[in-house]
Amino acid sequence: MAQPAYPANVEASLGASVLNLTTDTTFTGLSITASVTRPDGSAVPLPGAALGPLAAGAEVFLGTPWAVGRSAPGTYALSSQVLDSAGVSQGTSSTYFQVLS
Repeated sequence: MAQPAYPANVEASLGASVLNLTTDTTFTGLSITASVTRPDGSAVPLPGAALGPLAAGAEVFLGTPWAVGRSAPGTYALSSQVLDSAGVSQGTSSTYFQVLS
C-alpha cells in the first residue's frame, strides 16, 4: 500500500496487508519481505517482519516507512512477499507510486 505520489524529503508510509482467506486454518511462522524498485530498475530492500499467528479470516497490516529523501523523480514499485516458515512464497503483491520533483 502506498499513496499515489510523494514529494521529495518526506517519509513515505509504505506497507502491505495480509489476509487469510481460509475459513478454518490459522497460519503460523509467516514473514513478509518488501522492496522498492527505483525508476532505473535497482531494488532497495525494506526491513522484513515476522507475522504473528494469522487466524482464519483475519487480516493484518504491516507498515514500513521509507525515506524518500532526494530520490530521483519518477515511477517506483513497492513489491511485497509473504513467506512461510520454510521460506516458500505464499503470496505476492505490488503497487506503483510516484516520487515528485
